Amino acid sequence: MDDWAIDILLWVIYLSLFIAAVAVVFSVVRTVSSAGKKPLIENGLPVNRLAWLVALFWMAVMLFSFFLGDSSELQANGKTFSDQLALRLTDMFIYAATILIAVAILGVLYGLSGMNRKWGMKNKSKK
Repeated sequence: MDDWAIDILLWVIYLSLFIAAVAVVFSVVRTVSSAGKKPLIENGLPVNRLAWLVALFWMAVMLFSFFLGDSSELQANGKTFSDQLALRLTDMFIYAATILIAVAILGVLYGLSGMNRKWGMKNKSKK
């Protein structure tokens, strides 16, 4: 691969990362600023509490996976990579993506299982 193609690919990655970071910051600011304007419960779910739990869970996963990451030297394609922060960040994103995908799969399986509907019916029948 030519050097210019690698440079273009890196800039596309940097731009995508920047756009994603701006979208996350915008979403968090919008959620926090509209806390008093939205109903506390929407479709039977506490919206604000759920948004905060998701944000805190995401931050906890990122911190956990950052400290779980390995920063020892790595040799790939005949080159030695020794930048500890970059190696740890790489592991962080790999571990965090794996954890978040696993949580998403478990959430989908829980939704498909119908257990939430069964539990909801039990609670309604007790009232």
